[in-house]
Amino acid sequence: MKNEIKVGILALITFVLIFLSIVYIGKCTVTGGGVPYRIQFTDLDDLKKGALIKFAGGLSVGYVKDIYRRGEKAEILVWIENSFEVTKKCTFIIRSAGVLGEKYIKINYTAGERAPKNHLFEGLTATSLGSILV
Repeated sequence: MKNEIKVGILALITFVLIFLSIVYIGKCTVTGGGVPYRIQFTDLDDLKKGALIKFAGGLSVGYVKDIYRRGEKAEILVWIENSFEVTKKCTFIIRSAGVLGEKYIKINYTAGERAPKNHLFEGLTATSLGSILV
């Protein structure tokens, strides 16, 4: 095998490993761990795996880890940083960043008893501009 091909293969493998490392680190935080919660929605409005969980529409406190079907509803598994206290009274709603923007989940904080790990929340469905126009 020619040296140019070996160097090319090595460079490709290196770039793939760097890319995967960046993706992995992007899902981790320096602050420590997080807590998984489950949220059920009747309409995901094109929400994708990896979407952010935001408090007050801007402060990122977690992300969507997985999306799957649970009976007649869609259930999502979210990961929220330990530093953000999620209570049983918190509400979750799917929002869009701008008219054609990327979907995220807005968490509305309400004081109360802290929700245990894997607590199931019922998500609220907002009417989006896209669904009005269709």
